[in-house]
Amino acid sequence: MYRVGIDTGGTFTDAVLLDDGGNMQVFKSSTTPDDFSIGVMECLAEAAISLDCELSGFLRDVSVIAHGSTVATNAVLTSNGAKVGSISTKGFRDTLELRRRKRPGEWFRKVRPVEPLCPRYLSLEVNERLRYTGEIITPLDEKDVLGAIKIFQDEGVESIAVCLLFSVINAVHEIRIKEIIESEYPTAFISLSSDVLPQLREYERTSTVVLDAYVSPTVVNYVAKLKQRLTEHDFNGEFLLMQSNGGVQSWDLAIKHGIGTLNSGPAAAFPASLYFAQSMDVQDILSVDMGGTSFDVALTKDRTIKTTTESTIAQHRNAYPMVDILTIGSGGGSIAWVNPAGLLKVGPQSAGASPGPACYGRGGTTPTVTDANLILGYLDPEYFLGGRMRVDHNAARAAFDPLAATLGVSVVEAAEAVYTVVNENMGNAISEACVRYGYDPRDFLLVVGGGAGATHAVRQAQKLQIPRMLIPKQAPVYCALGLVLSDLKHDFVRTFFSRLRQADFNHINKLIDEMRSSGRDALISEGISDHDISFRALGDMRYVGQFREIEIELPDSVLNTDSIDEIEAAFSRKHEQLYTYSDPSREIEIVALKGVAIGAATRPEPASQSLEGYNAGSALRTERPVYFSESKDFVTTPIYEGALLKPGNSVGGPAVIEETAMTLPVPPGVTFTVDEFGNYLATIEHASR
Repeated sequence: MYRVGIDTGGTFTDAVLLDDGGNMQVFKSSTTPDDFSIGVMECLAEAAISLDCELSGFLRDVSVIAHGSTVATNAVLTSNGAKVGSISTKGFRDTLELRRRKRPGEWFRKVRPVEPLCPRYLSLEVNERLRYTGEIITPLDEKDVLGAIKIFQDEGVESIAVCLLFSVINAVHEIRIKEIIESEYPTAFISLSSDVLPQLREYERTSTVVLDAYVSPTVVNYVAKLKQRLTEHDFNGEFLLMQSNGGVQSWDLAIKHGIGTLNSGPAAAFPASLYFAQSMDVQDILSVDMGGTSFDVALTKDRTIKTTTESTIAQHRNAYPMVDILTIGSGGGSIAWVNPAGLLKVGPQSAGASPGPACYGRGGTTPTVTDANLILGYLDPEYFLGGRMRVDHNAARAAFDPLAATLGVSVVEAAEAVYTVVNENMGNAISEACVRYGYDPRDFLLVVGGGAGATHAVRQAQKLQIPRMLIPKQAPVYCALGLVLSDLKHDFVRTFFSRLRQADFNHINKLIDEMRSSGRDALISEGISDHDISFRALGDMRYVGQFREIEIELPDSVLNTDSIDEIEAAFSRKHEQLYTYSDPSREIEIVALKGVAIGAATRPEPASQSLEGYNAGSALRTERPVYFSESKDFVTTPIYEGALLKPGNSVGGPAVIEETAMTLPVPPGVTFTVDEFGNYLATIEHASR
């Protein structure tokens, strides 16, 4: 039987095939933006061909497909989600419009905030009111609900977001509204704030539930179409969807809240980075992934991924739990351009999968990062994707001609400038991802993924003086591998507001037990056995008077007043790490309790091989001119075939290592060694402190 991880990216759809013996195969096909499910099926068809069988015969032998996609993300970025109507407590219809009263560019008065995903004329109110403690002050007026539904039907609303005041304490009115909608408007998708995000802060909760209502129908339709295609080809295994929290869920649970699939593809980088770093006994990892359209950075400290509830997507606030991924528009397809001030910029606009970079020969005419890499000699026109795809050197140069003329330099100088700028952008992103948590990037192992990651990673490590870097053989399908290695994961949150030393610990334990029980039930329904289930309890806390809270892991035991000192000490350590100070004299208050239920996935042990000599001469394939900034010119450079390199072989720069789906330029002063697992480890001169 096989397990498959398949990730739909901006340019390519990647798949990893894992058999019961831990053997791994990788596949790539072009992404199909008009219907992503077509690209998924084409990638699976390539896997079937490699096994010399029909697609249906192959899928009958697949026990699990874990899938990450950009469907939800694209729906927001392209403003192509569902038509949303919302229901709020009387007097609160303008929550989305008011936001936090901050402009997207605070110093530019003419910059308008993004239009809400639910327009004001579809933001309707109902008469009801709860006290902050949950008691009913004003009963729900069901006539108001029926009137709102009638308007939604007349306006063709597809999805309804319900966010009432203090429903995080008592959801009785939201539940009743859902019952009425299901009776009167059964075709509408319904998103309740008490289900999606039962947490304080009205704007964040409203924005998140509207975002969920906006993307969920698109996700449901996509998953239904893909499931149908898979079923037609005899797939009867388990279908899992990657979640933004870094874990997978069964599709029937995942589609209840489509917001959980935002950034689901990049979130899979976390389990992939842990898998590759485990043999090195490394606790702190910087995971970077450079694909066709974006560059993603995720940070793992003490083998625990950083998560956040303070993200935005296209300026829309999202408080749903997500892996804290810093994403910038720097990928292989990122377009180079000159701004009105005459400065060279790269991205965030991308040529995407269609038409793609100019060198792909699909109609693209704009200069991209991939075109620059081809001009500089890093890519071989005859060996792109192992020779399965030819790229056009002349088309790349033609695309760069106007840019070079604008800058007043040669085509090669323009390409080198683009390469430098995109590397600077990515290095700055890595630095920002570390600094905002108070960490030094030099203390981390840099694990590099993505089809374009290896071509640029050395320059980022040099810029930030990172001494250790690992580029896996499977880097081109980094997130697809992460999908098949991911644990099942469910997040829960309960509003609980109290000063720590005055807290009702019996009530705290009751809420934690509720979350633990819900997580266990969900995981058991997904086929996870009891001994593979773990649970973490967390608390959002702050000093009294602070506006922002920080997340603290709670002791793994029944909490009581004896736990207070331990919790306060953990809070002080975290506060000092983030803000450089703590104040034990100040009182601490709890804002929310959280639970994380995890079902451990079965992961194969990396297959190791005995180390051979350092001499890589048997893998030397040819030579060609390659541009290196150290020489400011093209250098006749040895080209090594990655498939022929053996564990223990070392390649020092200047050189180029070519794998089937990635190219690794090795600058002067840098040495790559193949470890016992077939991955590339870098030794970078002058990178230590």
